[in-house]
Amino acid sequence: MQPLAITEAQAIADAGTVTDACGTVDVTAVADAPATNTAGCKWTQTWTVTATDACGNDATCQVTYTWTVDVDDPEFAACPTASIDLIANPLPSSRLRLSPMPVR
Repeated sequence: MQPLAITEAQAIADAGTVTDACGTVDVTAVADAPATNTAGCKWTQTWTVTATDACGNDATCQVTYTWTVDVDDPEFAACPTASIDLIANPLPSSRLRLSPMPVR
């Protein structure tokens, strides 16, 4: 599952401002390939943004995105499945005498 969808407009905006001395510039963007799962929940996708001026000159900018898609809940490795019985501490021996401490 890869719910993140990069758009052409986003890739163009992320490539930054294009300037040219010849006038108007046409800017387009194309994903080089579908998003790729690189490891576990890590994804990546590269877009090529192309700027073409009125004289036919062009320049390209590669914009690479990486993101994480985590749809799995965390799991406990050793969660107890039964209740845990605690042993109560035994009462002090009758031979043991406790004396109150004087308050000063």
